[in-house]
Amino acid sequence: MKAQKIYESQGRPKAKDYDDVTQEVLAVAIAVYRCLICTDTPFPDHAKELEFAKIGWKIGCKKLDIRLAMTPELLKMV
Repeated sequence: MKAQKIYESQGRPKAKDYDDVTQEVLAVAIAVYRCLICTDTPFPDHAKELEFAKIGWKIGCKKLDIRLAMTPELLKMV
């Protein structure tokens, strides 16, 4: 499934631009990402940041029992 964008904002991407399901997955993904930064690697390189964001997204999807594709714009928000 693909994330549904409700609003088109100018500038940086925002969570409020997406539907409620996407916002929930995004909230979980951000929380997991922050946890990984704090506990695993406090100052990760770019590759590690991407890995953490993808892990967070997978956990968010699994927790909410939904398959939602991660787009580059969503990746930036995490």
